[in-house]
Amino acid sequence: MISAVIAALLAMCAAGRAHALPMRSAHSGGARAPDLRHRLQHQTINETCPRFATVRLAPQGVGHLFFDIVAGIDLAHRLNATYVLDDAHDLRDLESLHGPEAYEGLLDVLNVKRTEHGMAHVDATFNPTHFDATYDEAQHIAGCNTCVKVSDMSCSDPKNISLGRPFFCHVVMEGLYQRMRPVFMTKFMSSPVRPRPDQYFDPRVTNIAWHVRTGDANLLSDRPSYFENVYDTITRGCRMLSIKCRHHVFSSMGAQVPPHFQFLTRLDGMTFYRRLTAADTVLAMSTADVVVESGSSMTAIVRMLTDEPIFVTPCPKEGCRVTSYDTANGIFVDGDGKIEDVQHLHGRMQHSFYRKRMAAV
Repeated sequence: MISAVIAALLAMCAAGRAHALPMRSAHSGGARAPDLRHRLQHQTINETCPRFATVRLAPQGVGHLFFDIVAGIDLAHRLNATYVLDDAHDLRDLESLHGPEAYEGLLDVLNVKRTEHGMAHVDATFNPTHFDATYDEAQHIAGCNTCVKVSDMSCSDPKNISLGRPFFCHVVMEGLYQRMRPVFMTKFMSSPVRPRPDQYFDPRVTNIAWHVRTGDANLLSDRPSYFENVYDTITRGCRMLSIKCRHHVFSSMGAQVPPHFQFLTRLDGMTFYRRLTAADTVLAMSTADVVVESGSSMTAIVRMLTDEPIFVTPCPKEGCRVTSYDTANGIFVDGDGKIEDVQHLHGRMQHSFYRKRMAAV
């Protein structure tokens, strides 16, 4: 249970004092799923000629799994089919580079189990014929009562024909997240575990959430200037606006400074959280005022769910040429931590502060 995880979150070691995340009710923010009158095309079953489509969920990182869900819904749109969530496996049992508990509670946060059709139900009700196909072959599979299953490693593109083999679909699915963002923002609005604004952070201050990507790839660990320059720009805005700011660092390393990021201790007031599941990290970041990303596809999930935080967004770890994760609500920052439009950042920080103050009246 997600609430049980939160109860164990006594966080931090930055200033040598404990800081606990508040407990969350399992029903906080709960709402009913959209009724049939408000279903989108990919959520509707054509009873006279049912067709289903899915992108198989890969047992990789959380950002990878989320991409598979987004790409699967997009595929269903392309095929004029119904999206099916591949729920045949318990996600908690999937092996992951980030630990066996990495997926715990994630589908509840995304609210896809309550709003999308599941494979087990579709199989039991319609018993469709399953076809394994590449992403490009999928459009050629015709007929009723079919279920097309695609791998996220099965895309091709004329620009990359020299590769001679299919490759990861995020390379070619330009603008995918921006296109699909309204769908996931709507789901999150009715998520049964959507947090209150004061659930994780003190709403009387401006809260900056930093995501540090560790594990198989320690993103930007060789670029202290990235973190230092972003930190300086944000704290300069805090001083100029006369607002109190707090910095919260999230990683998968537990309640200590990640080994490759010791330089973060040189920045005043950086508080390091105990290990959280990805679901709780996403929920916490969704209530922050500023989210500083590091190129991980994990924080792109938060951008897909809400537009309330200010997102400081570098190129993804796959390189600036990959635009599938791009959304319109990020403020671009380069690899050295230089923010493209500082005035825009500070203006949005001011707006965020006044919006919260007015909401508290």
